[in-house]
Amino acid sequence: MSQSDQLPEDRNVEHSPGIRSDQNDKVARFKKENAAAFSSLNAWVEENGLPLARYRPF
Repeated sequence: MSQSDQLPEDRNVEHSPGIRSDQNDKVARFKKENAAAFSSLNAWVEENGLPLARYRPF
């Protein structure tokens, strides 16, 4: 990353621990709120296989 691409220190995530904590909270909340959808999709894939699997080159 070039020097011009770097964020100023005061905006850098490494220097703002509260931002990382907020992000982790959002991720945890998203996973909890969507747990039923994840389970449903996983069950469907187990029964039917991956969608478009026949087009996978490997």
